[in-house]
Amino acid sequence: MKSSPCCLVGLLLLAASFQPIPARSEENKTTVSSKDLSAFMEKWGEYKPFRIPMEPEDEPLLLAALKKDPAGPWATYLFMKFADTVFEGQGLTTAKRPAHYKKALALLQPAHDILAHAVKAKPGNEEIQATFDGIDAQLAEALFEANVDVASAKKSAQAALAANKDPKGWNYGNTHFNSHTRLGRIALREGKVEEAKKHLREAGNTPGSPVLNSFGPDFNLASELAEAGEREAVIEFLDQVAVFWADPDKEADLGRKELPEAHRKQLNDWKEQLRAGKIPKDRRWR
Repeated sequence: MKSSPCCLVGLLLLAASFQPIPARSEENKTTVSSKDLSAFMEKWGEYKPFRIPMEPEDEPLLLAALKKDPAGPWATYLFMKFADTVFEGQGLTTAKRPAHYKKALALLQPAHDILAHAVKAKPGNEEIQATFDGIDAQLAEALFEANVDVASAKKSAQAALAANKDPKGWNYGNTHFNSHTRLGRIALREGKVEEAKKHLREAGNTPGSPVLNSFGPDFNLASELAEAGEREAVIEFLDQVAVFWADPDKEADLGRKELPEAHRKQLNDWKEQLRAGKIPKDRRWR
């Protein structure tokens, strides 16, 4: 049975903001024995929280299981492995991050190809389509962070913004924030600082979402602009973030009234650090 924990759903919603990347024409060539595959699928066929096939030797089996059963729990394991990649990446310097994400591509790209074929084979299957969309979003992120295909990442983010028409849509706020963040980071790589600052302001104008309101946004673009000396723009952005991340009304119904005040204190601490010429060392800023 396929299942996913609440925190995983949050990560997927934050990621699911980009248009599909075309599948490669070639499929994954890794082969495994039918005996090993059967044993693997029997062992991992039922998802259980905090139980994930994480060993390197599990990866070809995971891909083979995904190909055999696209609607099984195999993509959930892939999502969680990539979430671990993202978490580890936050602790790395900007210089070390591309190599880290290139390793993730070795698993995400063939998984993307497998699911693209599955979508074509079973058009209209919402579960498989949702799985493909999740992997597609993660692949877009990995391609960008690995500095492998920035052009596709830019095109994907622009297309996502163009298609984001319904302010009442469940993913509208996530798409707005994530797309402008991605475009701002690309602009900064291209040396277009003013354009990057514009995208930071636009990202901050998101109406929020259940995920952004609870977990908060990432601050990658803010951190990169702060490193470029644009600290006032970043401080203004933090005031925008407070509107959805430190609003007591957004948490009152969830029984977590104390969180907005903690978030507000965190934002104020970060602003003081920026005014002092520092960049917050929190993992969110890396």
